[in-house]
Amino acid sequence: MAFFYLDEDMPIAVAGFLVTAGHSARTTVVERRLGRWDADQLLYATERGWTIVTHNRRDYRALHEGWIVWSGLWREPQPHGGILTLDKGIGLAASDYAEAITQLVADPAQILANRTYEWFTRAGGQWVQWRP
Repeated sequence: MAFFYLDEDMPIAVAGFLVTAGHSARTTVVERRLGRWDADQLLYATERGWTIVTHNRRDYRALHEGWIVWSGLWREPQPHGGILTLDKGIGLAASDYAEAITQLVADPAQILANRTYEWFTRAGGQWVQWRP
């Protein structure tokens, strides 16, 4: 079971599909955190051990890169909970996003903490680990 935190740009229904698949999923709506900065959302998710799920690839790439660089300077480095970014595909339903996420975490050896994975619809729904 994985723990996910859906950023406000993700369809809320994705959370329901993830819960049905046996995961824990929270949203910015449920957590009353709409409109918060992305850095604030990442920190909030990390403090709870959650992996953040978003469409906001550009900003979360920058946050991931900063986290990796800065954590090397912290006295007690802490990994973030993981970042999943998904394309906004035309005609994709919430169930499609949830299925893609469930497929990624189906492998028990899959490590999400301190990593960023990107899902590309134009590559046939393929996950790629992003490295700065």
